[in-house]
Amino acid sequence: MKKNAQLLSKEEQEIIISAVKKAESATSGEIVPMIVASCSPYPAATFLACLVYALTISAVITISLMLMETPSAAILYFFRTYFVEQLASFFVFLIGFLFFIPIFILLTKKEPSLKKLFLSKSEISEQVRETSHTAFKIHGLDKTKNRNGLLIFVSLFEKRVTVIADVGISRLVSNSEWKNITDALAIQIKNGNLIGGICDAIDACGKILAKHFPKTRDDEDELQNIILEK
Repeated sequence: MKKNAQLLSKEEQEIIISAVKKAESATSGEIVPMIVASCSPYPAATFLACLVYALTISAVITISLMLMETPSAAILYFFRTYFVEQLASFFVFLIGFLFFIPIFILLTKKEPSLKKLFLSKSEISEQVRETSHTAFKIHGLDKTKNRNGLLIFVSLFEKRVTVIADVGISRLVSNSEWKNITDALAIQIKNGNLIGGICDAIDACGKILAKHFPKTRDDEDELQNIILEK
């Protein structure tokens, strides 16, 4: 797994780890906050975004040149001179399109929000669900001694939060309790308080787990206290 220092600073990581240790001091439950940059590169949405943006800008430029008087529209004038009149605008449009496609590919990598317009809520929800449940198993939250692992999953690009509890917890705690925590954390993230929101969520989860899984003498820290993934 890749650790990404750009997601959180070392100081921010330490704050979260301290919150986990404090919460786990009163419970044998295992709380693992996981923060990912994105659940998927969404290649289809990226391709569609680049296509639409490049087509739109190329069309605007071509129409603008067509409305100009020569020699202001020197590029269009050149194509009209050496190609059939009817094809001149098409060649200008095609060159513009081919020019802007790689530019928007780079832009969507640097600014992923450009492709968000081309993602449906259902597609995002399904991807978050799939990625979080896969992470739950990959990082061994289903293999604790008492089956009391709890994943607090945060995806920054999607701005989604979910809590996944192992079977030992889910038998005792209703989903509505976790939903109250995830809703509160989602609001904190939207307000720009990622670290404070995660710490509050960890504290709330710890209090719930302490009721059902109090700390025992032989309790061991079985899982990571934080997971960051790009």
